[in-house]
Amino acid sequence: TDQVLYKLKLSAGGGESVRVTDIAFTDTIANNSAGISSFYNFRLYDGIDLIAGPVNMSLSSATSGRIVFSLGTASPLVIPANGSLTVTLSAEVATFVSGAARSNSRHTIGIASAADVTAFGNNSALAATVSGTPSGNPQTVYRTRLGLTTATIGSAVGRTRLAVDEVARLNWQNIGSSDDLRVSTVKVKFAGPAVNGTPAFTADLIDTSTNIAWGGSAQQVCTPASNSCSVTFAPDASISAGSSKQVKLRINSSMFANSSQISDALAITINAASDITWSDGTSNGIIWNATEPGASIPITIVNLSYE
Repeated sequence: TDQVLYKLKLSAGGGESVRVTDIAFTDTIANNSAGISSFYNFRLYDGIDLIAGPVNMSLSSATSGRIVFSLGTASPLVIPANGSLTVTLSAEVATFVSGAARSNSRHTIGIASAADVTAFGNNSALAATVSGTPSGNPQTVYRTRLGLTTATIGSAVGRTRLAVDEVARLNWQNIGSSDDLRVSTVKVKFAGPAVNGTPAFTADLIDTSTNIAWGGSAQQVCTPASNSCSVTFAPDASISAGSSKQVKLRINSSMFANSSQISDALAITINAASDITWSDGTSNGIIWNATEPGASIPITIVNLSYE
């Protein structure tokens, strides 16, 4: 509910304050079906104050929708002379089961034409010249969201090399409350002096609750080249709406490098957005949201050092 979709900065020049009586936003849509807007109850805010709405989008085609706010002369938006004002457009994302939302639909909201903003001099009542057609960032609608937090198991420093070395917990979260998701692939990179020139070693993703491979994901073998290597797990594991799944990363560190008189460091990361893929029950191959709060790319799973 009330998701921020777009912010528009309006500036008034010419030494007179300006009143805006009408604003029409355009949503340019990709991967859509005719008649499905994915959003409803659009609202326009000046800071925390509601200016107008809620209104709904009208679609002229599968690729274009308009959101029109008629503020009128009784409650116009007033921009101070030689100043500016930023307004925020928000809306609610429809549920998938309602049939009013399309998974993987991509939306770019903006002002398509200067004629979509109607403004007048606040005192003179003369029509103001409007310029600029700014667009926001593309946004994609999915049925839910995937979250990830990580934590070290045991000590991060002075670790002992072990054949069964459980190094990190990965807590996968289905942030949405309505729809299940399925984690498809997870690519993990190991880098640092601890694996510099060492033999190949094994890595597993283990379901903490069962102590067996998560989602049936096969054990992987990491073969270092210089001081790094990567493995890709394919758990195909479901996470129910609003719930989470804790997984352990287990490695065989028994043959890791053991330099004299110094610690041997190991960084375990997920390097790229495409290194995590998942599905929302409709769309497959969704990649990680690189701006997901708390886990932006690259994701540091854990930093360790071995004595």
